[in-house]
Amino acid sequence: MAKKVKNVILALDNDGVGPVNTEEAIKLLLEKSDIVPFILNPEKLKLHKDPDEYIKANGIKEFKNLLKECEKGLRWLCTRYANADAIKDLIQREGAKNKLLELSLIVKDPEDLAHIKNIFIKTLT
Repeated sequence: MAKKVKNVILALDNDGVGPVNTEEAIKLLLEKSDIVPFILNPEKLKLHKDPDEYIKANGIKEFKNLLKECEKGLRWLCTRYANADAIKDLIQREGAKNKLLELSLIVKDPEDLAHIKNIFIKTLT
């Protein structure tokens, strides 16, 4: 924040903990700063475990092209929380609703709040 950073791109590992760490990093940035987190969805690294491995296999130019596919971290979180494949019963559904409601409490951008509301209505009602 001292350097006046407004946006960051998170490109964490595509392994068992990468998506969970991405989730935690997004929430931390949303809660504790005015920095807008964007993410390179770890799944976009495909067979590669991490960004370094992707760059070694495909080159920096391809990685820069991949960065153009970043998405707002909050939107990625909403999709992750409201994933229909992960919601198998009413208890998981309530858990997803609670996570989205918690996100709505830390969001500062009205567009992001509207996005959460739309996801909630389309997926969980």
